[in-house]
Amino acid sequence: MYWIILNVPIDAMAARRSFLKLFCFQALLSTATTSQSVQSYDYIIIGGGTAGLTIASRLSEDPQTSVLVLEAGTDHSSDINVLAPGLYTGMYGNPEYDWNYKTVPQIHANNQVIAHPRGKQLGGSSAINFLYWTHASQQDINSWGELGNANWSWKALDPFFKRSEQFVSPSGVVEQDLHTESIVPTMHGDNGPILNIFPDIYGPIDEAWPRTFQALGLEVKSDPRDGLALGGYTNLLTLDLDGRKRSYAATAYYLPASKRPNLKVITGALVEKLILEKSRDIVTANGVQFSNGTIAHANKEVILSAGSIGSPQVLELSGIGDPNILQKRGIKVFVNNSNVGENLQDHVYVPIGFKVNPGITTLDNLTDPAFFDAAYEEYVANTTGPLATTGASSGLLSCPQIGCGDLRPPANFSNALTPGLKEQYELQAKYFSSEAITQE
Repeated sequence: MYWIILNVPIDAMAARRSFLKLFCFQALLSTATTSQSVQSYDYIIIGGGTAGLTIASRLSEDPQTSVLVLEAGTDHSSDINVLAPGLYTGMYGNPEYDWNYKTVPQIHANNQVIAHPRGKQLGGSSAINFLYWTHASQQDINSWGELGNANWSWKALDPFFKRSEQFVSPSGVVEQDLHTESIVPTMHGDNGPILNIFPDIYGPIDEAWPRTFQALGLEVKSDPRDGLALGGYTNLLTLDLDGRKRSYAATAYYLPASKRPNLKVITGALVEKLILEKSRDIVTANGVQFSNGTIAHANKEVILSAGSIGSPQVLELSGIGDPNILQKRGIKVFVNNSNVGENLQDHVYVPIGFKVNPGITTLDNLTDPAFFDAAYEEYVANTTGPLATTGASSGLLSCPQIGCGDLRPPANFSNALTPGLKEQYELQAKYFSSEAITQE
């Protein structure tokens, strides 16, 4: 998930900032219902997800700064379906938790319609993910910098990665069973709000995973956290052992800040558009219109953090995007930018099933209603059992390692691409056959 700052003005993001101080608003977690009177805040954050709540927590550390967060979903920070590590799959496709986006039929996937889960709740997709704590490769991050932002690099971002995480070293037994000896604690953050631990409830399949890769000559030779390691390993989980519950943006960033009088979070607040003003060639975002026509004004910045799908949608509804798309829908064009809403890229999730020997317990047992009910009752009573953990086996493999290093895109694949997208794909093709890009 990314966030875009719509500063004053849009086309000169760092041009000028207001240092007006506002009286503090009482901190509330409220729900948007009927139209409310106009209020002003220093910062308005659209989207109370992974990034939005992190930003809200950091900005509201200054008691003289007022912050409003608008979240379309609801608060599930005490919901067992979110907190229990083994229950996350039940949220997928459920509109109470998930935006439930779906693709159009995919020609190259036998015309299948593919689900694209996105968290619709405080904490966003950090509330519905697999609890894996993984990082992109160094080359992935550095490639973004090569596309035009010289300050965007692994070296520049790594201190902020560490600032968010609190690594918990594994016990000697866990280290031996799950083969975590490649971990270097100093590569991890130790004082952040998001807890990172190795599972301490696991079975023979989890133990066999890293040893199988070792037998294949594909074991990791360094800490996977370094952005360079390739191989099979056991992943860190965002799990709080105090209650064996998910550690995510709502519990780690929002709840500790929720009593601040200068922070207000409104759930059920679906943003309708940005309040824009245009003077000559300068477009300024001064506020936000959300549920039932309610308007909030921003004294400093509107921060757009509504996710990879929600953010461009808000921009387009506000008149920022491709005129050919906007004008057909009666939307006044403020900024002509045909890149808005294009170029969504994400991981492909293709599960593979394996048959195990008789007597080996797997999560397939949870499909048995009696087994599931017993596991649910055990978790509720003691926070133990199958639902108190989740799988953590990962593999970061390069194309040469899995036999696809000789694959190349068609010679004319970039002919119909925009210049920016062409440059991006050329970078991907450049590193495709190397061991710089990892395929998880």
